[in-house]
Amino acid sequence: MYEKSHADGQQTMPSGLALLRDPALNRGTGFTEAQRDKFGLRGFLPPHVHSQEEQAVRVLANVRSQMFDPHY
Repeated sequence: MYEKSHADGQQTMPSGLALLRDPALNRGTGFTEAQRDKFGLRGFLPPHVHSQEEQAVRVLANVRSQMFDPHY
């Protein structure tokens, strides 16, 4: 994952909302339980962890529904 470098050479990973606001880092419901604890994401995400396959199925269903929605 992406880490930010500081002048003293240390690298830190954004956490909490800063992490979720970065589109390059935000994995949404794909963050594991351990990652949610490590990066302070509890309470910011739905409680269920979804696999990439589950996320792909959900996104595909959303795209398909928008393709046939005359109001979209």
